[in-house]
Amino acid sequence: MVQDYVVTLTNKNRRYINIINLLICSVSLVFFLRSIINQYYLMRVLIAAVILLLIFGVFAYRRYKQNPSKPVYLKIALLVAGFGWAAMPFMWWLCFPIFALAIMEKIAKHHLEIGFTENGITLNTLIRTHHKWTEFNNIVLKDNLLTLDYKNNKLLQRETIDEEGDAEEDEFNNYCRLMLTKAHQYIAAS
Repeated sequence: MVQDYVVTLTNKNRRYINIINLLICSVSLVFFLRSIINQYYLMRVLIAAVILLLIFGVFAYRRYKQNPSKPVYLKIALLVAGFGWAAMPFMWWLCFPIFALAIMEKIAKHHLEIGFTENGITLNTLIRTHHKWTEFNNIVLKDNLLTLDYKNNKLLQRETIDEEGDAEEDEFNNYCRLMLTKAHQYIAAS
């Protein structure tokens, strides 16, 4: 579906996702080192996992320092940690949630996009939701801050990614005002 307007909201959860992923990899690294010291029969698999986790950790840190605004994906490091846990004689079941986190990492780090058409408003989250214009009291984009005022006293106010200038804000606000007026007039006529 072609959208009349698409507003991209910032994702402030990226930092927390990175912290959780690094924590999982670090804890896995500690347990792998402990197993290498205590049990000799897993040595090859665990030494490989330790080396790979250290390489990916250094790579992720250097990439983050070069450009903090770009997301750093630790999917491969999580997959290595998951395979390392699968080889462990204890708590091997931890590989399943770690694999799930590795698969969902990219989805969780995406910016939220909101599409506006004459038919309504679509929030492109993990599960795409569609709202009608009649569900809103007001929609305003001002100084890179999008405000969606729902009729059920819910308010969504998030910072946007600056892709366009101020002239686009006025055009977008006029479009939303027109769509809201049409929707409310349709309800009043019914």
